[in-house]
Amino acid sequence: MRHAYYLLKIAVFVVFNGSVLFGSGIPVSIDDPVYEFLKRMETRGTITNFNDASLPLNRSEIANYICEIQKNDFLLNSLEKALLREYLADYRREISDNIHIDLEADQTVQAPFLMKGGVKKRFRDIFNRTDGAEEKHLLVCEEDKHFIWLDIEESVKFEFKNGEPRRLESDAFIFRGNLGGKLSFYLNAFRYRKTWNPAFTDTLQEQHGNWGMYQPNKLYTFDNTHSALVFRDDYFDLGIFRQPVLWGRSFSNNIILSDNPSVFTYLGFNSSWKNIEFSFIHGSLLNDSTSIKSAPDDVRNQQKYLAIHRVDFPLLSGKIQIGLTDIVVYGNRSLELSYLSPTNFFWTVGHNLMDRDNSLLAVDFKLLYFKNIELYGSLFLDELRLSELGKQWWANKQILQGGICWSPILLSLPVDFQVEFTAARPWVYTHKTLTTNYTNNALCLGFPEGPNSQMLFFRGETNFTRRTRLSCEFKHLKHGVDENGDFWGGDVTSRYTLRDATYENSTKWLMGPIQTTNSFDIRLTYEIFNDSFINTGIYYINKELNGKTTYDTFFFVGLKINI
Repeated sequence: MRHAYYLLKIAVFVVFNGSVLFGSGIPVSIDDPVYEFLKRMETRGTITNFNDASLPLNRSEIANYICEIQKNDFLLNSLEKALLREYLADYRREISDNIHIDLEADQTVQAPFLMKGGVKKRFRDIFNRTDGAEEKHLLVCEEDKHFIWLDIEESVKFEFKNGEPRRLESDAFIFRGNLGGKLSFYLNAFRYRKTWNPAFTDTLQEQHGNWGMYQPNKLYTFDNTHSALVFRDDYFDLGIFRQPVLWGRSFSNNIILSDNPSVFTYLGFNSSWKNIEFSFIHGSLLNDSTSIKSAPDDVRNQQKYLAIHRVDFPLLSGKIQIGLTDIVVYGNRSLELSYLSPTNFFWTVGHNLMDRDNSLLAVDFKLLYFKNIELYGSLFLDELRLSELGKQWWANKQILQGGICWSPILLSLPVDFQVEFTAARPWVYTHKTLTTNYTNNALCLGFPEGPNSQMLFFRGETNFTRRTRLSCEFKHLKHGVDENGDFWGGDVTSRYTLRDATYENSTKWLMGPIQTTNSFDIRLTYEIFNDSFINTGIYYINKELNGKTTYDTFFFVGLKINI
């Protein structure tokens, strides 16, 4: 009963206030399901001017969208309303003046491990299945505009490849809060332990670009940290971050910044005015030789940086959104002040710095004119000579991407479909040196499949219940492979000076031996207890190259618990 009354107070407050009460610049991880929910709400017309082209968003930004959905909840079906109630509870701090549900009146701190009977209560909370309940924490400290939360997450995943097993375990320490409504901080420190099995030749997504160590008993360990320290004002956020980012329209296969590489640390600046949004990043990268211990120190330690900014603006009351992105990768020297200024145009500045750097441009859009449908498209330019556009000049290094999202109600279930096609020409993202190509520690910053590739992508998702979510993905990929000493522009780490001059003006969209890959991925997530999840899925993949075909089948089951 207390939960229902508590949630009702939040809902009433949102209806009459309609905006966030306490600002919070804490970033929300890009893998949080709230983004899928907000995307669906935008496609169905429940919210407008949702900017998902530069993620992550912070808690205040997401809370604003949650408030807007609450005001239009008559447009939702019963399952969508159930999901909304969960997010109203989770973002209680930003949209309501209520204290955390575990705090009593005039109480500011709640820590089970310091209170009599608290450990037993916390143990009961782990197995709680109450709907519409705010996330529980190991430590809660809230007073006026200040708050601090502490969480610990444990997870384990068992995976099988063609019957061969491996296990992945992780511990995560999550510390976040806000002081005075202006200064926000976030820390997620985690460590992984993987059992080593030579049958698995792939690299885990969690492991991408991370340094690790072999341990006794066939264990391999690696760790990382995601963090943020943000000052938030009425018109801008300014902070230093170390976290995954997504820039682009695809979400799954972004061609500007994807979750393919390891995280990097960056200075970030964001500002918005009348739904016009500006985003800026200046980050420190690892060059392609950093992980090669046999490389000379002066090569491994060469500095590498990324400067990127974009502006997003709506047209026709948000039915059309346009994004313009300006990028430069530079290195082997100290910080360049010209690229530290968010308002500089990097493309022309790079020319005036004697064209030593890798300058890139992108333009993208999304169209929300039709009910339950979003159309989107992107053009990425790694070189621009107007007289050569549309021709087979090797330096027409471009990527084209287009897709459609459809979010209907089918059989009373909220369903989301996405169809997308991406074509990346040979040599896109590549450059002359290991400090100027579009990589972080030899992994492409953009389109995960890299240059010299074409991919057809399908995705479908639905919630069967508030706690049960099913997703399916299919990929059909064609990729031009570098082999036998021939360079066809399919490896982002290869210098474009290695190209065969024979094809200077006859470089097609796909070159060299073509590897064809088909993959199918189906995953089921069930929230067994509040904030504790069981994940399971099957992944099938076949690859064909030079008349030889390989087949692999993966199965996994995992558990994640917030203790």
